[in-house]
Formats: sequence, structure tokens, C-alpha cells
Amino acid sequence: MATQMQELISEPCRVDEHHDPIIILIDGLDECDGPSAQGEVLRAIQTPSANHPIFFRFIVASRPEPHIRQVFQISAAHYHSFNVEESFEDVRKYLHDEFSWIHHNHLTMQNISSPWPAYHVLEELVRNSSGYFIYASTIIKFIGDEDYHPPQRLAMVQDASSTGSASPFEALDQLYLTILTSARRQSELIQIICAIVNFRLVPRSIDQLLGLAQGETRLILSGLHSVLNIPRDDEHEIRSHHASFWDFLNNLDRSGNFCVATFNRQISLTRSLLQYYGGPLQHRRVRLRPRLIHFIISLPPSGAVAELFQLIGSINPDYIFDLDEDTVDYDDVGALVSWLKNNPSAPADLIQLWEDYAFMFSVDKMHWLTECEVGEILELVVSEKSLSTHESFESKSLR
Repeated sequence: MATQMQELISEPCRVDEHHDPIIILIDGLDECDGPSAQGEVLRAIQTPSANHPIFFRFIVASRPEPHIRQVFQISAAHYHSFNVEESFEDVRKYLHDEFSWIHHNHLTMQNISSPWPAYHVLEELVRNSSGYFIYASTIIKFIGDEDYHPPQRLAMVQDASSTGSASPFEALDQLYLTILTSARRQSELIQIICAIVNFRLVPRSIDQLLGLAQGETRLILSGLHSVLNIPRDDEHEIRSHHASFWDFLNNLDRSGNFCVATFNRQISLTRSLLQYYGGPLQHRRVRLRPRLIHFIISLPPSGAVAELFQLIGSINPDYIFDLDEDTVDYDDVGALVSWLKNNPSAPADLIQLWEDYAFMFSVDKMHWLTECEVGEILELVVSEKSLSTHESFESKSLR
């Protein structure tokens, strides 16, 4: 990344030194894929900022996570820290404009008189937001959902906030709970959300993994567009509009019955996934092998885990030896073997079975890599021969 920064941004921008500083905005850094990647981004922008301060200004919008603050604290580049969240006036204007749009454009609002909502209701929502846009934007998505009546949804938000929350996060948590509680088919909903949080999946894959009819995932999630980005196709994964929703779902104290990080939820999801992979190999299969193994071995030994051993033993070997999944290697299968050995109740024949799988996988992988190398060599030989023939033809033509 540092090389890309140097070659694609820093050097081209220095060609013409007679211009105002170039401002580059990096939005949502905390939602980038993990602390390591986030730190790499920050380190990559340090060099041009420190060496050529006259040319560059970077604006980084992010939650102040500890690892992000640490990189800034040890940085040689000069920086200023601003808290841009607490802006009551901006939130007030945003809510006013968005409610006005809903009032004039929602199909069910033709007979609702103005002003809507009343001034005191708008002010109540502004206070509850504590100036945080995530609260305001989530409210608007929830209330403005085209499949529901906005005044009824607004009343639900008001009822949820009547407890008098002391912090914006309490108000946001209550809003998230209201949204989840209003959704349909709660038991299936929680299983689907658990799959989304733990694995990056498209809707069709969730249908397959959880044994749902085609299109059921989209139907069950239809009331959650205010918190989830649910694509219309199966080319893009379901994602949260904001990382705070994932934080909420992973914290038992905040999300309660909707928490996806409890042991029982993980066991239930693992059971569903193993049942899928115990079936026949499907043409449009869900490639989840390395992530599934990592998810399984994160479970501590227990009686509930022991109940999974039969399902682990019944996994269809065709999924294990699906070498199209070139992101997996012997270490992944070996990690499952080690996990089984560390479970006192794991049957010896199950351990032996997966040791055999690990050995066969390493052999198959070696053969596959050898074939790829041979193919590349043959392509190189053919290419060299073609080039030689072409050069010979040109030489004869010149004579």
C-alpha cells in the first residue's frame, strides 16, 4: 500500500508544485477490514504528509478506536483531532429536511396535516440523538420505509425513547431493539443475522446454508433496510449501514436476546452449517470452508460441542477437496485436527478420519500445484516457440 501511495498519488501530484494543497478524504476508516489494514492505511499516508506537507492534507473520518489513536500518537506527521459528531444544529436540519421529504413523497402521507412531525417531537429526537448522525439517519430510514406507515413508525421510536436515556448510545441501542423487535419471524431472523455477522454472505447463500426457500432471506429481512444494506442481486454481500450495529449485536448487555455472540447462538449456527455441508455437493455451492473451520475451532470444549462431532464426521468430502477454493491450505484442515485432539470427548475414529483428510488434502494440493506449474511452463514454451517462429519469419522476409 505504501508503494501504491507513492507511485499513484504522491509522485504524480508533485509534478506540478504550483498549486494549493491537495485534500484527500478517507471516510469510515474504522469500518475497513480489521485493525491491521486500518493501521496500514494510516502508515501509508504518513510519509507523503511528513515529507511533503505543502502538497497534501488528509482528512480521516473514523471512530477513535485505540489502535487508530495509537498510530496518530506516534506519527511524525502533524495532525489535528476534531470531534465532528456532536452537531445538534446539523442533525436538526437533517431531520427537518428528511421528514419534509417523507411527508411530501410517501404514498400514505397524503392526508397527514402539516407540520409533521410536530416541533416538540422533532426537538425530542434531536435531544435523543445527542448530535450523532448515526441515530438521526437510522431513524429516517426506519420511519421512511415505503412498506410501512410513517406516523406509526414514528410513534414506535417515541415509545422506545420515552425511558429517558442518559447517553446517545443508549438511545441508539433502544432504536436498534425497536427495529429488530418490529421485524417478522424472530427465530429465523436471529439465525440469519448471526450468519451475516460471522460470514460475509449474499442472500442466496444464506437461503442455501440455513435450508430456507429461495428468496426467504430477503423476505425475512425486509423490515431491516434501515440498518442493513440488502442488495437486490446475489453479487453483493449483505452489509450494515454502520459498524455500530455490529457492535450492538455482539454485545450481550446491549442487544439482549438479539445478541449473536452467545455460545448457544454459535452452536446453533454451526449445526446448521454442518448439516448443509453434510449434504450432496451442489452445483452452485457456498464456498465457506476456511471460514467455517475457523468458526468451528473457536468453540470451547463442552457438551454442546460434543453433540456436533457426528455432524463433523458426516461432512461431504467433496466440499473438503474442492480445490477451487485456493484460499485454503493444509494448515486449515490441520487446525481442525488439533482442535479435535484438544476436545477430550472427541471420538478417536473422528480424529483419525480428519487426519486422513489432512494428509489426502496435502497430497491433492501438491498435485494441483504441480499441474498448474506444468501448465505455466507449457504456456511459456509455446509462447517462446511462437515468438521464435515469428522472428524467423520476419528475418526471411527481410532477406
